Amino acid sequence: MLLTLPFMMLLGTTGASEARAYGATAALFVITGPVSSTCTVGARLLETLIGAVIGLVVNAFFLPTVHLCSVRDRLVRLVQETADVLGAMAEGLDTEGGLKQSEGWDHAAGNLTASLQNVSEARRWAMEGSRWNPGGRLRRTGP
Repeated sequence: MLLTLPFMMLLGTTGASEARAYGATAALFVITGPVSSTCTVGARLLETLIGAVIGLVVNAFFLPTVHLCSVRDRLVRLVQETADVLGAMAEGLDTEGGLKQSEGWDHAAGNLTASLQNVSEARRWAMEGSRWNPGGRLRRTGP
């Protein structure tokens, strides 16, 4: 544990992923599992290393796509929902009973927060997918 946990915690802090503590936690579970002989731990760590190498090779040679379409779709949806709410408010204030509809407008405006969070989440996933991705640098077409 003295050799594995500090190394895994250091390795986990180098990325911007939300899963940075999983490596150290997995190492802790492997080491303290019911069958933790040196041979078993070594075999599990070797399997993990082989899996990581295979994953890196596949990502490097097949140039995975960066998922920006979902960000664009969610941004378009956010703009459309905002325009709908503002349009309904503008039309409602122009009429006599507009103030009675204000509770509905408030509820609709509150739903915009969820749409904004969806855009933020999609951007985080896109940034995570583009980090260390050679495909983004090779296929970049615009500014």
